[in-house]
Amino acid sequence: AGVYFQILKLGKKCTVIRGNHDHWLANYIFRYYGMDERDRVLLQSYPYNSFHLLQERLTEVDLKQLAERILSWPVQVEIEVDGQPY
Repeated sequence: AGVYFQILKLGKKCTVIRGNHDHWLANYIFRYYGMDERDRVLLQSYPYNSFHLLQERLTEVDLKQLAERILSWPVQVEIEVDGQPY
């Protein structure tokens, strides 16, 4: 959870690349809050503790905004270092 807070604090000072765990978390947030509360018990628990830790510290609205932010991150970027494209 702390990593996400640090990333959000940095804002545009760095480029963040979305990893598979970030992608899974964002999709889980939308799936969880997209269903009725009574049906959430049927949803398989998120396999890592990040969702639970974030849920303890953020409201539903904030979690959805975090998920939107995560999904806005690119999965790759092209850069040039010493004239070499990567």
